[in-house]
Amino acid sequence: MKTIHRLLPALLTILLLAPLACAEEAKTVEPYEAWFVLKMGGQRAGHMHTTLKQDGENLVSTTSMILAIKRGEVEIRVEQSSKFVETLDHKPVSAESTMKFATMATEQHIDYTGDKWTITSTNAGQKTRVEVDPPKVQWKTPGALAEYLETAIADGEKELQVTTLDPSAGTTPVEITMTRAESADIEVFGKVVPATRWKTTMSATPGVEIEQWTDAAGQPVRQLIPLMPGMEIEMLLADKALALAAFDAPEMLAASFITPNKKIKNPRKLKRAVFDLVSKDLKENVGDAVPSDTLQTTKWVNDDTLRISIDLDNSGLRSKNEIEAAYLDATSMLNYKDKAVAKLTEQVLVKQHVTQEEGVVVHGPMARNLREFVREHIDAKDLSVGFASASETARTKQGDCTEHACLLAAMLRGAGIPSRTVTGLVYADQFAGEKGIFGFHMWAQAWIQTSKGKGYWLDLDAAMPGQVDGFDATHIALATSVMKDGEAFNEMVTLLPLMKGMEIKVIELEWAE
Repeated sequence: MKTIHRLLPALLTILLLAPLACAEEAKTVEPYEAWFVLKMGGQRAGHMHTTLKQDGENLVSTTSMILAIKRGEVEIRVEQSSKFVETLDHKPVSAESTMKFATMATEQHIDYTGDKWTITSTNAGQKTRVEVDPPKVQWKTPGALAEYLETAIADGEKELQVTTLDPSAGTTPVEITMTRAESADIEVFGKVVPATRWKTTMSATPGVEIEQWTDAAGQPVRQLIPLMPGMEIEMLLADKALALAAFDAPEMLAASFITPNKKIKNPRKLKRAVFDLVSKDLKENVGDAVPSDTLQTTKWVNDDTLRISIDLDNSGLRSKNEIEAAYLDATSMLNYKDKAVAKLTEQVLVKQHVTQEEGVVVHGPMARNLREFVREHIDAKDLSVGFASASETARTKQGDCTEHACLLAAMLRGAGIPSRTVTGLVYADQFAGEKGIFGFHMWAQAWIQTSKGKGYWLDLDAAMPGQVDGFDATHIALATSVMKDGEAFNEMVTLLPLMKGMEIKVIELEWAE
């Protein structure tokens, strides 16, 4: 089970909107630097540092963030940094970002100068390179964004709408809307600051309203991101010494658990279930984002309630949907071409006496064999890993649900089977000291091709043992991801509106005999 910490870096980078000061006659930019303290659930959890300066004919903006939380007794550190280079007239040149979760580090470089943008990602020493078309919409670079906001705030505008890109979140444009609220004096670390409150929303996180306070110069002094009750992220302007001061990481795993209205007996033998997900304005915030296919179907009971029906007997029903080529791509998280991953995949293929040329690896039995192999290969099943790629997990044999899911999805692609990952919820009798809870979880899906071009998604959970045919009906899928470079975290961010005070009601249950 994973907490929401893996979704934070993309959010935090884009939220920090720094003012820009330019001399009118000469093309020069006054350097800017700010330090912030990060809190989660009211406790110190890390810091953020942002800068903006001129480097010759270019403008360079940087952001770095360190966040530390505990999952049970295990401390997890999230480190993120990004660098954006643009010309003084705000034409994008390049961007770099580094993301480190516990022991896993991913680096990404984006070159904006060609007709197509080039994204180079490095993970576990393995590089992947893809080219993408620039977005068709107009967007502002960090420098242009800061310049626009400074002017708009000074002019007293009530609502600001702008589109930008965050280098740590890939190449998908993000629309930001800021609505001016009241002005008041607020206290930040013992200092009273006259400030203006803004309500901010972003297209990447529908349903999540961020509260921001800016001073008279437009500089952010406080930001509050309401992920879910008990897991709010607060960012407070501070000096360097205070931002870097030592602290004890807060325990956040239990805050992500959801206790249903009744306990579920024998969850691993559950073959059919109906659950209601209840949260205020859920339909408006989520829409059709929750997956609805053959095994899981969804129906809106009202604007606050989404009914999820899961029936394992439907898992083999055929669909006419065509599968995208992207589900076979080697990405930084699912790099099946990595030597260690390829070696593991070959072991399963040889053991089953099949080759891709024989055309039989698309069948369900091979996907299930790969699931069993991954479950046995990862022998250190613990919470100490943040979010490792398949390349790293193949070598370390360590991790929890995300490591199982990514390694399995990569090996499926290496065997010629299209795959994707699923992030959602699963029920546990007991976990991390809590009993009878739903916790966030990840598993894999394999596309099983059948006759006449039809197929279906087969759910495969390599992390949980003793299930009916490797799965059970307490798995509630909330989002799927092809795990494209630069887009995986954006796809997971769709979960945020579901976490705001969500309740789970058990409606119907049926067990396998």
